[in-house]
This record gives sequence, structure tokens and C-alpha cells, in this order.
Amino acid sequence: MDYPIHVPKVRFGKREIDIFPFWIVLLLVGLAFGAVGGYQVFRYGLSVTGLNDQVPWGLWIVIDISSIALGGGAFTMGVIVYLLKIKRFENIGRLAVIIGFLGYSTAGMVLLFDLGQPLRFWHPVVFWQPHSLLWEITMCVVLYLTVLVLEMFPSIMEHKLFARFPFLVKIAHFIHKMGPVLAVLGLTLSLLHQASLGATYGVLSGRGLWFRPTAPVMFVLSAVGGGMSLLFVLSVFVFRVMRPGLVKDEVLAQLARIAGAILLLCIYLKLWDWAMTYYYSFDSDVSMQLNLLNSIAPYDWSFWLGQVLIGALIPGFTLITYKPGK
Repeated sequence: MDYPIHVPKVRFGKREIDIFPFWIVLLLVGLAFGAVGGYQVFRYGLSVTGLNDQVPWGLWIVIDISSIALGGGAFTMGVIVYLLKIKRFENIGRLAVIIGFLGYSTAGMVLLFDLGQPLRFWHPVVFWQPHSLLWEITMCVVLYLTVLVLEMFPSIMEHKLFARFPFLVKIAHFIHKMGPVLAVLGLTLSLLHQASLGATYGVLSGRGLWFRPTAPVMFVLSAVGGGMSLLFVLSVFVFRVMRPGLVKDEVLAQLARIAGAILLLCIYLKLWDWAMTYYYSFDSDVSMQLNLLNSIAPYDWSFWLGQVLIGALIPGFTLITYKPGK
């Protein structure tokens, strides 16, 4: 059954205006701002970010880490579709692969600007540093981006434009049959680099406020929860607005409950992690470090309001109680 693409329109009086051209203009404006920002970074260096020794990480690193984490729905759906064989999520899985590709490619572009010498971006691939966590993360991101390209290839080859190239179609069929293998590779690479991002905190035993042996697990869960939540939001837009009928509302509701459950599990473990750090840490200077941190930025407010309430509890309960048609 064919499901045509519906482009949203806005009614002004008696006229209906297609919003697709305006969306393209908005994207071009965003690209223009990005080009200006990229020029400033290459011209003046990372000093344009406004970061300093007191606040070494800001929105700059947030975009980098978040773009990778929000692509966490790709390997999760790969497990659900190819390993658990739950085929009703197959169309959502294709969307997840696209989101993952966009997220990881965005992170790669940000890292290109983040390097002190952008022209040396190829060095980690050639000059191996096997004792470095950041090198391992870089290699996992590069390899997983390759896996995502392979997973997207069969969907791209379904377009009638490639029907004249039968050898490409055969390659696409072969790659599609290798879906379970790619899912296992994607799961392995994603778990490795997501956990390694958290492992950077797991070795800071001399910094009680930042020392997190549980950080690898928390990073993986937050990536899965955030990625699945973003996947649900975009699935509602794609499969209700642009391709209505392709995915049933009951399947979207199941996706929402999965995302909500993971978010609530993540925040449950986060609260235990906070309690262990604040009350049971062996570092007697935790309170002093926390006061110092609060003197620089409103850490308490950002944690309880930003991460716990707005970032997890509200969306978690909203997703887990989601009902189709309401």
C-alpha cells in the first residue's frame, strides 16, 4: 500500500500556503549563521565561545554531547527490530537510523571545530592512542557512523532513481540481510563510546564531587532515554503529519511508554547517585566543592529543575501515560 507524503499547509483567510519553502528558508538562515560562526572559530579560535578556566564547558560542549546522545534511539531500535524481531517498529527503526546519522554527523562537525588544529582531524585514525578514552570514543564514533551509513543504504536504494542500477540494488539487498550483524555492531560501538564518555568521571577519585563510578551506566541510560524520547516526538510528526497511516497509533503509544520508562529509570538511578555522592562520599571536601560550584553557576537549580524535574520527571510521566488520540 502506498503512503504518499503530505506536506503541511497553513490557512490564511481563504488561501492555503505550503510551509515547505519557508522551512527551507529557515534552514538556509540557520546554515548562514553557522557559516559565520564557523568562520569566527577558524579565524579567532575557541576564545569566541566565551569559556574560561572556571567554566570550561558550556553550550559548546552541550551541542556536541547532546547530538550524540539524542542519536541513541538508533542502536536501541536496531536491537528491537533486528535482534528482538519486533517488526511493527521497523518503519520507526528507519527513522531512528536517519536521526542517528544526523546526530553523529553533527557531532563530527562540531568536533572538527573543537580541535585546536582542525586540519589534523584525521590524526586519530592514523596515530593510535589505545590508552586514551577520547581516542576510543573518536574511533567508535567514526565506526558507528559508518554502520549508520550502511543501515541507510538499503532505504536509499529503494528509490526509483536507482532502479536502473541493478548491482546497487543487489548490494542493498545483501546489506539488508546483514541487518542483525549491523545491529550488533552498532550496539557494541554505541555502548563502548557512551560508557567511555562517562568513564572519564569514573577515574576522578580525587574529586569527590565529580567522582562517578556509575557514570558509564548513567551515560548509556540517558542516551537511550533521550534518544527514544526524541524519536517518539519526530515519529508523531512524520507518521501522523507527513506519512499518516504508515505506523499505527498503538505502536507510537508503545514507543512512548518505552521512552518514558527508560527516563524514569534513569532519574531513579540518578537520585541514588546524587545521594551517594552528597551523603556517603569518602571525600570530606564535597560540601566545599559544591559551594564553590554554586558560587560560579546555579548548579543546584540546574540539577533539580533542569535535569530532574523538566528533563526527566515531567517528560517521563507524560510519555508513560500517553494515549493515542489524546
